[in-house]
Amino acid sequence: MTNIRDTLSLKHAVPILEGLDEHGKLNWSKIVYDIVKNSSVAEETLDKLEKAGLIKNSKEKRNSIFELTELGKEVLEYARQGDKILSNNNRRDK
Repeated sequence: MTNIRDTLSLKHAVPILEGLDEHGKLNWSKIVYDIVKNSSVAEETLDKLEKAGLIKNSKEKRNSIFELTELGKEVLEYARQGDKILSNNNRRDK
């Protein structure tokens, strides 16, 4: 079983999920060059996100195409809600 905190703490995990949410599907090179900027980090993060069931990889010809799963959408919403809670709390503290 995957721990949500560990998964969301992966470098670039949330930006990848957000990019997939915004664009629907992204190919490997778009993720590497536009979001992560490092192929080995991208490869590791994509692999862990896929194993956690948050994204799926469908090969179209010889290109990997990634998209969010329903679970990935739920987890991204969880992360956004957490950000919103912290943001609201920070405003109250000022």
